[in-house]
Amino acid sequence: MQSVIWDEAVKINGADSDFHRRDLFEAIATGDFPEWEFGVQLFDEHQAASFDFDVLDATKLVPEELVPLKIVGWCSTATRIISFPRLSKSRFVRQKKHISALVFELSKVETPAIRERVVSHLVHVDAGMAKRVAAGLWLRGGIEPAPTTVPAGHQMDSRPPSA
Repeated sequence: MQSVIWDEAVKINGADSDFHRRDLFEAIATGDFPEWEFGVQLFDEHQAASFDFDVLDATKLVPEELVPLKIVGWCSTATRIISFPRLSKSRFVRQKKHISALVFELSKVETPAIRERVVSHLVHVDAGMAKRVAAGLWLRGGIEPAPTTVPAGHQMDSRPPSA
């Protein structure tokens, strides 16, 4: 398993679009389980109000210079899912629970704009689930996907940068 920077990843993806997935599966198969540090950034409402960006915008990152990253643990991938049919059978039941939980939790949020924003980001993950959550929250109108951004200086497509 290897770590690559953005430019290298774009070049590799152009030459071999399945490289990263194959590299991950091969590492797991050989017992070289990938590990990541798990970190959080914690700040209160007072700090959030002092930032010059909207902290609720999921397309923005909070700079580590403003809020240092605190490492609280680590994550490891030690198994590979082989049986997708078994996974998809239980997906519907779990999805109903997730929808109910999201509707319940988001119904507690007093600001409608925040509820709409969360649902609009959910569209990128699962549009069907987003529609059912929106219906459960009685949100009017169509739910538009939240805009996604690409870091400055990076390309959105997989073509390698020109040399």
